[in-house]
Amino acid sequence: MPLPDDQPAFQPRPGWLEALAGLRADLMTFFTSTQIGLKRDAFERFCTRLAAFRQQTASESPRWNCWYLEALTVWEAEAAKERHNLVDQAATLEPIAQNRYRAGTSLRPESNRPVFFGREEQDEPAQLPP
Repeated sequence: MPLPDDQPAFQPRPGWLEALAGLRADLMTFFTSTQIGLKRDAFERFCTRLAAFRQQTASESPRWNCWYLEALTVWEAEAAKERHNLVDQAATLEPIAQNRYRAGTSLRPESNRPVFFGREEQDEPAQLPP
């Protein structure tokens, strides 16, 4: 439902709706991630953005921000619980070494040098048997 243009006290400042959309995007990234390390990183970004969004919301009009601040308090409490669960999951599921390989993108030695560790440059191309 669009907000009424003739009620500026009920309109959020520019950027508020975009910040809310960013929160949603971070949360969706968290929910769709399958690797525990990536999932934890996405959730940390969400929590950081959530704290900034609370500050941004607190500076909005008191005619409407109080309802959002109450909801954000609940979000932050639930996020603290989820963070605790993620720490527990990471302790039991995270591999000893982080996986350096990425699925879906081609690797290039010039830009992904750390992935090609332990490989020597060849002076001559390998000869195939006839």
